[in-house]
Amino acid sequence: MTSSINDSSTSNESSSSSEIASTNTALTPNEKRSIAWTSGFTCGSLILALVSANFGLLLLHTIAIGALGGLVHEFAQSSGRIFFIRKERDGLYLGSLSGMVLGIVAGLLVIAKNDAQPQPQLGSDQTKIETIQSSQSIDLSLSLEIFFAALGLKGVTEAATGNIPSEKEGD
Repeated sequence: MTSSINDSSTSNESSSSSEIASTNTALTPNEKRSIAWTSGFTCGSLILALVSANFGLLLLHTIAIGALGGLVHEFAQSSGRIFFIRKERDGLYLGSLSGMVLGIVAGLLVIAKNDAQPQPQLGSDQTKIETIQSSQSIDLSLSLEIFFAALGLKGVTEAATGNIPSEKEGD
């Protein structure tokens, strides 16, 4: 008798969890729009980053890579379903738009740090020309530093705004 009760409760739990899973996978119209906008901004940022790197436009490249870092974090966290700031039970979700802004800020801080480093004293005019030309090129390490700074800033900001749900709320 107990085994039949346990079996029936297990089947009820599994059917209710499958119903919950099926309702959670359906995207709302707002989530579909958010995924479309986030995907569009991600593609646009990637194209802008490639073009600006090709032409040596450091500021534009920084903005594009920073925005890309914030958008990638949003895809990793919510699959791009949150575009604007949303308050949930466990804290704030900043969304794609805020992620882009935070990413751009992180990128600008990275290039400000790199520009603030002391420049070596130059002895001849030829050395000055070589240094100016090399400082205008955009290398992969700078792009990665901007990208990971943007990715990290959005993650840390969301973690700082999070709430730990109490055990009483979960029961």
